[in-house]
Amino acid sequence: MKNLFFTLIAVILFFQVILGDDVDVNLSAADSTCGFSVFDNNNITLFRVRGDGNVGIGTTSPIAGLHIAKVLDSGFKAAIYTSLSAKSGYTSSESCAGVYSNVDLTNFNIIGENKGVAGFYGTVSGTASFHNAAGFFESVVSGTGDEETEGIHILVNGNIGSCNGIKGDVSGGINENIGSVFYVGDDSYNASVTNYGVRAEANNGGINYCGYFHTDSNSIENYGIYASAENGSQNYAGYFGAGTVYIRDRLGIGIMPVRSLHISDVMRLEPLFSVPSNPQEGDIYMDGSDHKLKVYDGTVWKSCW
Repeated sequence: MKNLFFTLIAVILFFQVILGDDVDVNLSAADSTCGFSVFDNNNITLFRVRGDGNVGIGTTSPIAGLHIAKVLDSGFKAAIYTSLSAKSGYTSSESCAGVYSNVDLTNFNIIGENKGVAGFYGTVSGTASFHNAAGFFESVVSGTGDEETEGIHILVNGNIGSCNGIKGDVSGGINENIGSVFYVGDDSYNASVTNYGVRAEANNGGINYCGYFHTDSNSIENYGIYASAENGSQNYAGYFGAGTVYIRDRLGIGIMPVRSLHISDVMRLEPLFSVPSNPQEGDIYMDGSDHKLKVYDGTVWKSCW
């Protein structure tokens, strides 16, 4: 290996530029004990290819196919930076990806959850008082206004026990633990647009849930969903279209509920001008014809006064 290294140095010194179709380097073994390295002028390893196939940038001991170790000094830094652009008139039926990961599980035999298998896996640690994000995505596009821009697009399709588009396990917060936070608004292009903090659609399943939220801890307050909407011509903290909204325990409107339905305000039943079909005992409606509240006793509708 030393002879190869000095030969390369000599060629660079005397010829400065090497031209050729192929440059081949043969290592003595296919393991981590040998490799090919590039050094800077202070004899610090910049790049190393080991015999086991691992490549290290900024490290002499790569633990993965590509291992990048970077010490920040100042300014914006990225461990991996990709830049894609198209030539004028370029057309393609395929999408473009800055990073594309394809994980084949055919020969995997994983016992238990462990780390599982991830196309992208990120961890962030630190004690500084700023935002730590394992993943940060920003999408900025200009066009005619008819295009669709997505910060994150997740497509899950599988014949397995369960599929999660997004699954968040959050714990250890001093102030708050929040599974997901979405801020939508400040649209400077068109004040009449519709903003969705979260929009979910569920179709064609045996049972369809647009959202399933569960909290269980010893915290002072647990929120399965916390939503607020302000400063629009119409504000909906929650809007449910066609389908059934199922609340397992209690619902409070304007108050913390102590009954299945607890309302701290005036309740209005929109008057109906035709008798509801297929009534069941206990059904209630406001009759718009005689202006009376009526309840079904299991046989007939009876006025409450």
